[in-house]
Amino acid sequence: MANISQKKKAAEQLRMAATAFESHKGIMITDKNFNIIQVNKAFTEITGYSQEQVIGKNALTSNFNQNDPLFYKNIKEQLTVNGRFEGEIWNQKENGEIYPEWQTITAIKNDAGEVSHFVCVFSDITEKKLAENTIYDMAFYDALTKLPNRRLLLNRFDQELATAKRHKQFGAVIFLDLDHFKYLNDTKGHLIGDQLLVQVANRLLSVLREEDTPARLGGDEFVILLHANTEQANTANEQAWTVANKIKDALNKPVILDQCHHHISTSIGIALFPDQNKSTEVILQQADTAMYRAKANGRNSIEFFNCTMN
Repeated sequence: MANISQKKKAAEQLRMAATAFESHKGIMITDKNFNIIQVNKAFTEITGYSQEQVIGKNALTSNFNQNDPLFYKNIKEQLTVNGRFEGEIWNQKENGEIYPEWQTITAIKNDAGEVSHFVCVFSDITEKKLAENTIYDMAFYDALTKLPNRRLLLNRFDQELATAKRHKQFGAVIFLDLDHFKYLNDTKGHLIGDQLLVQVANRLLSVLREEDTPARLGGDEFVILLHANTEQANTANEQAWTVANKIKDALNKPVILDQCHHHISTSIGIALFPDQNKSTEVILQQADTAMYRAKANGRNSIEFFNCTMN
């Protein structure tokens, strides 16, 4: 009776193992040297590789691995120390598509306590990553122009200001507002206004360096964060003046909206940073103040902030 019970228990465990093996997650079993000895149906469905294509191949050097050798060295170290690895890995499907996986690798030991096999359980997290990217874009980028929004601008500005103070370098903030934009919106409609804002964003990108950050705060207000890269305030002044003039010239060129040519202009304010212990919000306000002075002086002009403007 005891022998029969043990056989029943063993058979039940085998059925449970077989059911788990054919789950919706991909499963790959290797020997202690990471040579593949078994994969399940989900592995084939996710990767496109059949059993015949992968069994006998090394899991760390096969075509479906797209990671740096140092990455796998770190995995081996974790498996040696902890007997387990869990994390995100980029792999390649049989059709050449690169995709992200979430993998859990567990070391299996024999009765002597030695590692005999590794079991890797994984799932394709492409849709999850896309959802995360969508949420990130909604949180940090302007939906219309695809430029960074105020939140991302302030985040980058905080970092840039801290770096500028640490290295004793100067950068600048350029604040611009389109002249008579409300009139265009009221007479031509918001659709035409939106088309103009997109073209403005594209023109800003065309005259800026990769290390600079253009952002849309809202409406027709844009800010450009110029990277701090000089120890001389006068040099930072000259660089900001040059970039501001490039922006003004780019925006002064006619734009085609609804098959018609339109001429626009912009008023620009500039503030340097760091400015003593002033915060990013205060420095942005300084550039905003200078921009309004440019409007008051006849529009389509550039003004630097100075203390008398307060």
